[in-house]
Amino acid sequence: PRAQGGGNTYNNLQLLHAHCHHVKTADDCRGLV
Repeated sequence: PRAQGGGNTYNNLQLLHAHCHHVKTADDCRGLV
């Protein structure tokens, strides 16, 4: 994830439906708080 130092490169990006994006973002952020 970019929040953990990942880049903005093609290999680090995912095309997600809006709902899936929100779920994935919430999961990714759990380890940061």
